[in-house]
Amino acid sequence: MELPINIIPLNGINQDILSFLKDRLEEIFKTEIEISDPVTIGQSFYNPQRNQYNAHEILNFLIKEFDLMSREHVFLGIFDKDIYTPSLNFVFGLATKTPKACLISVSRLDPSFYECRETEEGHLTLYYQRILTEAVHEIGHTLGLDHCPNPKCVMHFSNTLADTDIKGHEFCQKCRESIHR
Repeated sequence: MELPINIIPLNGINQDILSFLKDRLEEIFKTEIEISDPVTIGQSFYNPQRNQYNAHEILNFLIKEFDLMSREHVFLGIFDKDIYTPSLNFVFGLATKTPKACLISVSRLDPSFYECRETEEGHLTLYYQRILTEAVHEIGHTLGLDHCPNPKCVMHFSNTLADTDIKGHEFCQKCRESIHR
């Protein structure tokens, strides 16, 4: 991949998560990773009836705020609140191909969201793996990939956390070849 990836931290994303993603995404995509200054996502994107934030509105805000239509980067927003699209109860992430912009929420990826009682070490390992998987998945969409039927491919649709955990962060051979064309 030739385009740099710009990570946009939204609200209070943990610096350790940003560092982890920067290192791992550099390895996976073999490109420069930049981390922008944090951006505050206000209550105007919050839906109190759902107790969630509208992912489409946040992504559109980022596109306008950063003038992403005119820039040659892949943009990845990282948010710490639960997100949805009007047609789904929740989403782990959302992406557009033009501009190359995506958003993930770390909220439902955290085992503590479900009151999981894992050890702290196991909790963090699982949490970070899920964040990486969803980041790679959404970046894959910005690069033109659609959902893959292979349940082990990172581009497989995740309807549940179990789907995310099964697929991991690696592209299948077919999707990997599609990215490099």
